Amino acid sequence: MKCTQCKKRDAVFIATDGREALCLQCLRRRMLNRIRRAIAHFKMFNPKDHILLSISNKKENIALVELLARIEREYPQAKLTVLLVKKEPDEPTVSDALREVPVDIVYGSLHEAYGMWLHDLVGLLEDQGLPSNDICHLCRSLEMKLIQEKAKRVEATKIALPRLADDEAGYALSLLFRGERPILRVLIDEEAYTSRGFIPLKTPFMYLLRKEVRAYAESVYPEVRAYECPFMKYNEEMESQQELRKLERSDGVFFSVIRVTERINTLMRSEHMPCPLCSLPTIESPCHGCRLARNIGIPGW
Repeated sequence: MKCTQCKKRDAVFIATDGREALCLQCLRRRMLNRIRRAIAHFKMFNPKDHILLSISNKKENIALVELLARIEREYPQAKLTVLLVKKEPDEPTVSDALREVPVDIVYGSLHEAYGMWLHDLVGLLEDQGLPSNDICHLCRSLEMKLIQEKAKRVEATKIALPRLADDEAGYALSLLFRGERPILRVLIDEEAYTSRGFIPLKTPFMYLLRKEVRAYAESVYPEVRAYECPFMKYNEEMESQQELRKLERSDGVFFSVIRVTERINTLMRSEHMPCPLCSLPTIESPCHGCRLARNIGIPGW
């Protein structure tokens, strides 16, 4: 199938409703425009910011690094550093592919920070009689504390998270299922982070769909092995995303949830604030993941 925009090159991405097909160049241009739109709409960055982009060893994250690096080069006084976080010892690494992108790379791992890998944490939860599905809450808190510490070490002014439209919509819906008012992470005021000694969290990829990022990554980096967390089945945000996909007739369902969530927070201020221990948005103090870390005796809590 030919690209419906340029009508010249073969398509690498086809929309859910089949009405749009994009070649690699047109897909890249659209994703770059959507990243710029999200950054501008939510006023995420300043031209002189030092941004730490934290990623894991997923193939699609290489594409996110490449895309943000293309935008960063338009601002000579800005700087982009990539933090590659490893959670399991046998993860296939994307570090070789990242070396093709002109950014500084720093490394971190759960084992380096806490002396344990992800499967060790699951074992600790089970030993304490806690449900295994708490692992995602625990992992997010441990990872975010690690990210904050690395960001301070490299003197970053903003932290960019590799969260896509699927993730933000799934997060909002999971909050709703828990009886909480949904929120977008980027809507939490920067002062709420800095007053607690944290670096603000931003989500510049929140207007990108996972399926288009994967299509782009498969086309540009076919040699890189795909990796998915072995405990993804416990992620409640993924469950919410699957519920949204059941309603999906076009690629707009996730954007609709994002727009509604933004409108709700425009009308009613959310109670979510950064956790005082890890900086993740929460209505509890500390958040559920940090309480778990404290209960099972993780160093630093």
